[in-house]
Amino acid sequence: MARQRGFRGTYCFLVPYLVCFLWCEFSVVLLQNSSPVGLIRTCVAYFLFLFALPVLAVGLAAMVLIQLIKWFLELELTKMIVTLAVCAVPVTLRLWTRFGLSLMDVFHSMSQRGAVKLILCCVTMVMLFFWTYVYHSEGLQGYNSTLTWRQYGQLCGPPAWKVKGVAQTQIFCTHLDGHQ
Repeated sequence: MARQRGFRGTYCFLVPYLVCFLWCEFSVVLLQNSSPVGLIRTCVAYFLFLFALPVLAVGLAAMVLIQLIKWFLELELTKMIVTLAVCAVPVTLRLWTRFGLSLMDVFHSMSQRGAVKLILCCVTMVMLFFWTYVYHSEGLQGYNSTLTWRQYGQLCGPPAWKVKGVAQTQIFCTHLDGHQ
C-alpha cells in the first residue's frame, strides 16, 4: 500500500495500524491474567463512566450555580447590577437611535472619541473608589449609648445573622465597637 504512493503519507497508514496492533496485544495480555469478576467490574465501571459521569457533572454544575446565586443574593450584588442595568438603558437607547440602529456605527464612533473615553474612564474609577466606602457603610446608623444588650443582640447577634448573613451583620455593627 505504501509503495503505491512512493512511500508518501506512510505515517497515515502505519501509525494507526501499529496503535491498533499494540492495543490488541495489550488486551490479550490483560485478558490472560484477569478473572471473570474483574472483567464484570470493569464493564460496569465503563458503563457508569460513560452514563453516570455526565449526570454527576450536570448535578455538580447545578449545585455550583445554586451556591453562586445564594452568594450573589446574600451580598446584595443584585441591587447593584439592577441599578447599573437601569442606568445603562438610557445610554444604550441613545447610542442605538443616534447611529441608525447599527452596532458597527456605535463601536466605530466610540473608538474615535478619545476625550470622551478618558472622561468616562475617570468618572468610572472615581465611582469604583467611592463605591467601596458607600457599600461598606450602607447600613450604618448613629446609635448612642442607650442601646441595650438585648437590642444589640437583635441587631448584631444570631437573629441578624439569619436575616442578613454574618458578613453583612459584622459590617453593619462595626461602628458599635467601644459602645458601653
